[in-house]
Amino acid sequence: MEKQISKTGCLECGIVLQGRSDKRYCGDTCRTSFNNRRRMKALSAEPEFLKTIPKIILNNYQILKRLRNKKLTKVKRTQLEQLKFNFKYITSTYITKAGDIYYFCFDLGYLHIQNDWVLLVEQESQIM
Repeated sequence: MEKQISKTGCLECGIVLQGRSDKRYCGDTCRTSFNNRRRMKALSAEPEFLKTIPKIILNNYQILKRLRNKKLTKVKRTQLEQLKFNFKYITSTYITKAGDIYYFCFDLGYLHIQNDWVLLVEQESQIM
């Protein structure tokens, strides 16, 4: 029986393939390289907001953490805005029986109180 020579080339490097007729790559290196490139292309096709929203939430969390580490419990809303805190992005909310709404970035959160002040809180139960 004669060895078949495929007329198709390796999907990665284009070298003419010998052997099985359904062979797609000349070796493991080309197969891995082709699939890695394909995955990276698929990731880059995701909308930009899928990359930016987690960054914004992480930034919000880091701001709250820095302020809590300074032992601050109340800050002005304008102070948070100056630190580039984005009030649109949170991970969860908690509504009390009194109707107060706490906004959380993971376990760190805040409550809007009178005169443009924000109360900073920490609650471990918000993590899962």
